[in-house]
Amino acid sequence: MIVAKLATMHAREPALTHDDLARITCRTLVMIADDDEVRLEHAVDLYRSLPDAELAVVPGTSHGLLVEKPELCNTVITEFFTKDPIQTFAPIRRAAPPVTDRLPRLARKKITGLPAGFRFTTYGTISASLLIVSGADVKTVQARLRHASVKTTLDTYGHIWPDRDESARAAVDAVITARQAEQRRNSTTASL
Repeated sequence: MIVAKLATMHAREPALTHDDLARITCRTLVMIADDDEVRLEHAVDLYRSLPDAELAVVPGTSHGLLVEKPELCNTVITEFFTKDPIQTFAPIRRAAPPVTDRLPRLARKKITGLPAGFRFTTYGTISASLLIVSGADVKTVQARLRHASVKTTLDTYGHIWPDRDESARAAVDAVITARQAEQRRNSTTASL
């Protein structure tokens, strides 16, 4: 009974079309073995149908790739979930304009009532400002805004970062104030 259900499932499910897959907009990892019962062509077709997919072919494995090479699979899966995608050197499939260039067009289609002058550069400025005042370092802000270099981030948003001289003065002042308070407590305790 179970074997028959599995055979039916393998033959008929999932019944997703290319259009169904094209509507999945989240980042997706397609992982397959190089000697899998699922044909490599099928995995490549799935990868190409998903707009924001990444493909991992695990060498020297079969359909049991998670058992056969657990460390490698775990590394690929963990990095996928915990790290942002890197900007590749010579993209072919991902050579589309940056997401920030497409966001205004997408937003206009989905959100009614946006002002005529609505621009996502405003969104970028707000995002950068929030990250910076929350204590994010320049590399984090660069990655979130997808700037090609830290120089671009600093040239554009450097004025938002707290003045380092003021931060240093405040840190020294806090240490001196704490030290003076400790000395007062010690002198009060000694006089008792």
